[in-house]
Amino acid sequence: MYLLQHNTGGVTTGADGGYEIPGERYIPDVAYVSAARQSEPSENAYGPIPPDLAVEVLSPSNTAHEMRIKIVNYLSVNTTVWVVDPDRRVVEVYVPGQPVRTLAANATLDGGDLLPGFALAVGDIFQTGHDQRGV
Repeated sequence: MYLLQHNTGGVTTGADGGYEIPGERYIPDVAYVSAARQSEPSENAYGPIPPDLAVEVLSPSNTAHEMRIKIVNYLSVNTTVWVVDPDRRVVEVYVPGQPVRTLAANATLDGGDLLPGFALAVGDIFQTGHDQRGV
């Protein structure tokens, strides 16, 4: 919803969009690539330009070790990472060069410099039903 309202000119992908991160290939649950970083959508199965934002939703198959490596790799290419943990009902926010922030259900997830004006109550992420909002 935010991207439609703010006409960022960027590209978003869901779980069908892959990205090449040095030495790895990742398919984040949601990703955003700004127009400044990539003006046209990639024709490749795995885009050669890393996203500005990668959203990873933890599942039972994710290990802590796997996620640490993935986060470090994303940060090494200046990708911001939001790790959504449904079990703990928190979102961990990793921004290159900044300390990690862990946001509980009563906090607000904001887009920072990447998505100015974006704000979403973390608790809304974990709501079920038909009124879900998001990027």
